[in-house]
Amino acid sequence: MSEIWWLYLLTRLDNIQALCTIILLCGGIPYLLLMFFIFVEKTSFYNDESEKFMQYVWFWKPLVLLMVFMTFIPSKNDVAFILAGTGIIETAKSDTAQRLAGKSVNVFEKYLDELLKEEKK
Repeated sequence: MSEIWWLYLLTRLDNIQALCTIILLCGGIPYLLLMFFIFVEKTSFYNDESEKFMQYVWFWKPLVLLMVFMTFIPSKNDVAFILAGTGIIETAKSDTAQRLAGKSVNVFEKYLDELLKEEKK
């Protein structure tokens, strides 16, 4: 059951990235607009009600954490590349692969020898 769960989760990575992007946009754009009006426009919201302003200052921390989290979520293509790459490396280290590699080198050497013989004629 554990392997099935992990495979299912890996197929949902693109959706998780999309959800994080939507959350980031829905939270980040209003926050940036609020900060724009507070710092650039110097509204009365900033000057007169500093306690109310401080309620909104903490909001950037979850957004930054979400952006960092999003950088570590691979896409489905990245996961397929990682899994295939590790599978290929493990296969290449096996005894069967070593024997096949040795045999393929011998076949290639024979082929090159035959080409050299034909060129000399």
